[in-house]
Amino acid sequence: MTASLSSIIAQPELSPDRRAHRGLVTVCLAFLLLSAALVPVPLPLGWDEIVHASRFSPFGPGVPFSAPWTRGVPFFLAPVASWSGSVVLLRIWLLTRAGGAHYLGFRPWLGVVRRPAAVCVGAGTYAIFWSVLFYANSAMPNHYAAMGTCAAVGCSLRSRYLGIAAGIVVVTLMRPNDGAALAEPMVLAALLVPQWRHGGRIAAVAAGSAAGALPWITEARIRFGRGAQRLAEASDIQGHMRPVMSLDDHFTALDGPLLCRPCTSDGIDAPVLLWWILLPLLAVLGLGITRRPAPLQLVRP
Repeated sequence: MTASLSSIIAQPELSPDRRAHRGLVTVCLAFLLLSAALVPVPLPLGWDEIVHASRFSPFGPGVPFSAPWTRGVPFFLAPVASWSGSVVLLRIWLLTRAGGAHYLGFRPWLGVVRRPAAVCVGAGTYAIFWSVLFYANSAMPNHYAAMGTCAAVGCSLRSRYLGIAAGIVVVTLMRPNDGAALAEPMVLAALLVPQWRHGGRIAAVAAGSAAGALPWITEARIRFGRGAQRLAEASDIQGHMRPVMSLDDHFTALDGPLLCRPCTSDGIDAPVLLWWILLPLLAVLGLGITRRPAPLQLVRP
């Protein structure tokens, strides 16, 4: 017994990588608990959530599933919504999926930055935003598109091609336009940056984009005749898709409400606007810190 206790005491401390990994897991668990405490799981489904959930008979009858909607969120709901109409059970399921997506989104970055603890800081900073906490147990694509993007970029920096494809699949399933916005700069980076110029990276982006877009393309051909017709109908429903200057809308939405159409009655909160000034500075500071040599670790004899 004494020898066993001595061996435990004499064990070397955890490596920085192991500590960072445990820290990331802790941050993800804290994210789940905080979201569960602030956003009650019995909260009734919103309209967009009803559209997604009503694809399944327990939440039916189904409301119209028009051209702009995609099948990504219903895929995530299927394991529960296909057999149970409980909103509480559905939100608990989504909350656990959100925690898993949070972990998988930031996990690749532990092998990218020189100071892995910075990943915990980034994951924690992301998780404390109210919009992130609110949507954690929601049947909405926001969080999953964000984490798929985070994972795909992290895997790209580590040349993990399967991870690149998986991340792009998730983003494209949730929102095909977001998937395209992610895939295009990744392909350009693979073509322009010499150390990233590898056919495997481009193939992973192409495979992920194709797999993620396949349900949208198939449905477009079956229900709308062709993809161009579906895009045209989606544009009409959404008020005509075109480039717009929407910075003022983003500034307004930072302090709520989450949804307002139109938002003419809401103004821009100056203290919240400071985030847009601080975030680039914090990003530069974070890059500077992670580029410094890691401190020398002393190993016990």
